[in-house]
Amino acid sequence: EEQPNALVVDYEDSESRAQRETNLWFGKDIFAGLETEVDEQMELKHAQRMFKKMARAAKQHQQQDDQSPRTQQQDVVATQKKTIQSVTIPRFLSAANEHEQSTTKQGSGQDDVGGDAQPSQPKEEFGSDSDDSKTGRRGRYAAAPDLDLDDDDHFETVPIEEPAKIERVLDAEGLAIGSLIATSRKRTRDLVDGSFDRFAFNDEGELPDWFTDDERKHRRKMLPVDKATVAEYRKRWQEINARPIRKIAEAKARKKKRMLKKVEKAQKKAEAVVDTVDISEREKMAQLRSIYKKAGVKKQDKDVTYVVAKRSSGRKVGRPAGVKGHYKVVDARLKKDTRAKLRKEGGKKKGGRRGGR
Repeated sequence: EEQPNALVVDYEDSESRAQRETNLWFGKDIFAGLETEVDEQMELKHAQRMFKKMARAAKQHQQQDDQSPRTQQQDVVATQKKTIQSVTIPRFLSAANEHEQSTTKQGSGQDDVGGDAQPSQPKEEFGSDSDDSKTGRRGRYAAAPDLDLDDDDHFETVPIEEPAKIERVLDAEGLAIGSLIATSRKRTRDLVDGSFDRFAFNDEGELPDWFTDDERKHRRKMLPVDKATVAEYRKRWQEINARPIRKIAEAKARKKKRMLKKVEKAQKKAEAVVDTVDISEREKMAQLRSIYKKAGVKKQDKDVTYVVAKRSSGRKVGRPAGVKGHYKVVDARLKKDTRAKLRKEGGKKKGGRRGGR
């Protein structure tokens, strides 16, 4: 044997290394779908537990029925439940028992080969009198295979998730057709019968995209709805879209509330300034002007309507027809002069002083 090097340290022995390599090999995806006997035993335990709970619930229900008076219809329903349980549950338990007996026989055969076999005791049948005397009506269920029914470590109760319902928002045409379906059965039948026509086909997968797009635009059947009904629903949609969004309305309300608070504070300060006797009227006006300026309260600008002057009109232009409120007459020359003035002022601001002096 080779002498181990004292400078080399092995962090795992040969058995641990072999076990790790085995786990890596059988941990591949190709072995993920294979079922073992342990999985079968777990499934049997789970099913046995379910049927055991069903039998227990049936007994409790039977005791409640015995204590309370029943009608003839309730007696029939109870008899049907007993028949279903007496046929379904023992059949499953017998299959589970056969599986358990086969497993036990295999184990006893291996013990015989080893020389340590012991005589197996015969198991009692499910419907024996001894079971009935011990457990009463549940005697047939008490002789189930020797499975641990309280082992819930390997099972997890998962709630059933229903598929999410997709809410489809109908347009004006869809709402008009829906009103026809909701108000008249005859029109509903006519719509169903009329859906089978030359426009109904199912061969889009074999056609080019440009062809299907062209057919989708031009090869369409006229909807069996009135234009006035469609226009009415379209008008409703316009009214709904014209409403302000809730967040925008709340923001405007908050802004208005803050403005009112500022106005109230400014009014209180203005009253204090007016009641002061030591200062002159000119100083009072200056203080009031500064108070309202700090509060941000100023007169709203008037809505000005601009009227373009024509060459035929003279210097003085009268109020045009249909124009209300404040208006201003403008022309192309005024527009050019205004732009030149703004351009000149902007040039002065950008220029500044030249030189370091």
